[in-house]
Amino acid sequence: MTEGDSGYTPVTEKWADVPVFAKLNDRELTFLTHAVNGLTNKQIAETCDVQPYLVDKVMKAAINKVKTLDGVGDQTSTYSHRQSIAPLLIKNGYFEPVKQD
Repeated sequence: MTEGDSGYTPVTEKWADVPVFAKLNDRELTFLTHAVNGLTNKQIAETCDVQPYLVDKVMKAAINKVKTLDGVGDQTSTYSHRQSIAPLLIKNGYFEPVKQD
């Protein structure tokens, strides 16, 4: 995402403070950011030039990690889909709107 784009971006300080077991690697955070911004797994695969199965695998790992975060896991079920998790990540300050000039 570049300056002037609309959507959400990760809050670096918030992610830096998550427990070690919930830390996302760069790929997980990239894919999760695209998901929070409404892209499907297929669209994420196309955008990142990877195979769709890789997106599925990485997203499952990322979602399992974010379910352990305060304000997210306690408000989701074991089988929550990412559409229910994305608003909780925004609400709890893990993502913020991209600043417009």
